[in-house]
Amino acid sequence: MNNEINLYMVNAKYVRNLMNAEKRASKENRCNTILSISPQRNKQGRPYVGIIVVANDRKYCIPLCSADEKKKYENMRENITMKKIRDDDNKVIGILNINNMIPVRDEYLELFDIEIHAEDTEKQIEFKKTCAAELKWCRDHLSEIERFAKNLYEIVCSDVAFGKRSICPHYGALEKECNKGKKLPKRSVQKQNKRNQRKSKRHR
Repeated sequence: MNNEINLYMVNAKYVRNLMNAEKRASKENRCNTILSISPQRNKQGRPYVGIIVVANDRKYCIPLCSADEKKKYENMRENITMKKIRDDDNKVIGILNINNMIPVRDEYLELFDIEIHAEDTEKQIEFKKTCAAELKWCRDHLSEIERFAKNLYEIVCSDVAFGKRSICPHYGALEKECNKGKKLPKRSVQKQNKRNQRKSKRHR
């Protein structure tokens, strides 16, 4: 994987493993601090798409909010847990959920294709254009994003009073799960990649 900022999809089985780890680490048995990919949570099985940054000397994926969900953020003030993604006209086109970032390994990542192909539908082309605009914003603001991610990580992993701690996962527990490096069956990965490609044409 090169060092250029791109959009990546995270393997769904690995995300579910992290959700289970978060549930075990939480006194409330919660796992809603990790972006859901479950159709039972009304996400239509969308893939986990985000950008890669470094926090605690390891890779973290910060997810992008779905286009359908960004409306609820429009009137919210930006803070260390959330940044609004804007186009060249300063219109909000997406949300970067920094608090929902998860540790990742290269084997759980797949480059998200935003290239426009001849067989793409009009809806797919529009979606990819939005993704390209979001990616451009992330590249232009990378230093700020990484600073926010590192600061948030340090605060959450400390004993400092923090009002938004409840919307952040237990990063330590997630890192332990990530360190296990469970090897996913090759056939399972291939099937998941195909499913992700189909889902990415409809959701984020």
